[in-house]
This record gives sequence, structure tokens and C-alpha cells, in this order.
Amino acid sequence: VARYVVTSFGPDRPGIVSAITRQVVNARGNVESSRMARLHGDFTISMLVSFALDGSTAENVEKFTSALAAIEGLTTSVRESSQIKKSRTGGMSDNERVAYKRILLRGTDFPGLTNTFAEFLAARNINIESMSTDTQPASFGQEDVFIIEALVKLTSDCEVKNTKALAVALETLERNLGVD
Repeated sequence: VARYVVTSFGPDRPGIVSAITRQVVNARGNVESSRMARLHGDFTISMLVSFALDGSTAENVEKFTSALAAIEGLTTSVRESSQIKKSRTGGMSDNERVAYKRILLRGTDFPGLTNTFAEFLAARNINIESMSTDTQPASFGQEDVFIIEALVKLTSDCEVKNTKALAVALETLERNLGVD
């Protein structure tokens, strides 16, 4: 199986997902995983699309890429999945121990909050599997509440080796940032 990461974005309108996924089907591909969001009037989608390895795989991927580029108003990128490249070049083995942890932080919004959180994780060699951020009106006062929700992956090469150690490190970060 050949896997490709597809990212498209542009002004939101009804029918975008239908148009994109129609091209996946037309190219004999399959959407294995996807994330979609509407951000202030714009639409974005990221997908992992697989194609069966046969004599027409390269041709199907090329036609698929051209068909996506023809969808009006969308900017699209199609590239081979990095996970495939890692396995070919000696990346992490499939049976390496990993732990996943969901993190939810809420607090007063201020510039740099997302970056501080991301740097906290990067400094400990913790990978972000998925993350979303949002600003919502607070139920009290005039301040907005900023929310970060992340799923992180702890591997053997992380500074924190388990979810308990991560919880202790996060408590310090929360105190320093004034979030919970």
C-alpha cells in the first residue's frame, strides 16, 4: 500500500469535502484518516490517503493530484507519507513502547501561549499527535478563555517516561502560565 498525506485549504463553501473525496474514489484511493476544520471562514482538510500497489499506482496518484489542483479555490499539497519513509530508513520499530496522554489546558488568553506549550513538549522530546486550540468567551468577566487540547505520545526517548511524570511537569507549567 502506498500512503500519501493530502492537505487542502481555501474559502469554505458547501461541497468541498464531497469534491475532494470524489477525487480519492476516482483515483481508486481510500481515505484512512482525516481532520477537517473551518477557521474563520476558511476550510482546511488533512487526509491520509492510501492506494493499492499495482501497476497503475503512480498514474493514479498523478491523476489524483491533478484533479485536486483543478478544484476551484483550493490550494492542495500531496506527498508521500513520512511514516513510510521512516520505516524504509530505520525509524522507530513497531513494537517500541509508547504511551499516549490527553492534555487539556484552560486559562486567560495571551500571545505566545500555544508556543510556550509546544516548546514545553519539544524540550522534553514529546511528540504532539493532534492538537486544537480555541478562544471562547469566559463565563465571568470580559476576558476570553484560551483552550488547548492535545494528544501527545510518550516514547522511550522522552525526558518524561510515563504519564505520571508528565502530570508532574504539567503542574509546574500550569502554575507558571496561570492555566489549569
